[in-house]
Amino acid sequence: MHIAWLGKKTPFCGNVTYGREVTNALLDHNHQVSFLHFAQEEEVPDNWPDIREVPIPFFYKSQLYTIPTFKSSRVLIQALQDLSPKPDLVHASLTLSPLDFLLPEICQELNLPLVATFHPPLRSQAPQSDIGHAALDVSALCAFAGEVRSGDYFFPDPA
Repeated sequence: MHIAWLGKKTPFCGNVTYGREVTNALLDHNHQVSFLHFAQEEEVPDNWPDIREVPIPFFYKSQLYTIPTFKSSRVLIQALQDLSPKPDLVHASLTLSPLDFLLPEICQELNLPLVATFHPPLRSQAPQSDIGHAALDVSALCAFAGEVRSGDYFFPDPA
């Protein structure tokens, strides 16, 4: 299975760790992962697996929010069209930027299923095991990919 992962590599936060751990687990399960993220060409964190990366341009990036450039959506669309093989699904690790709101429309136009997980930058409670969540997310993504179709929406029970 080929997963186009839209996430963060910098600046460091829990979402960065989550993305790295789930990406590593997907690779360990013999899945192909393409990582799309806001970055300048020269940004290359050294603690990530060797996978295909697609940098998306931005004006400003912080732990809380990213402001994309005016051409960011075109870069994202072109990258998703050019990935080979075609991704089986797109996973967005939200919140990233205002592009989040365009993802359902972009993925529907490209006939790509979209799965999004929401990771607020600030928590009011102590976090549970992130590795446990990562393992669950890997299993869910793998199982869910066979069932989801472009245009489907999935909202997990907030229990």
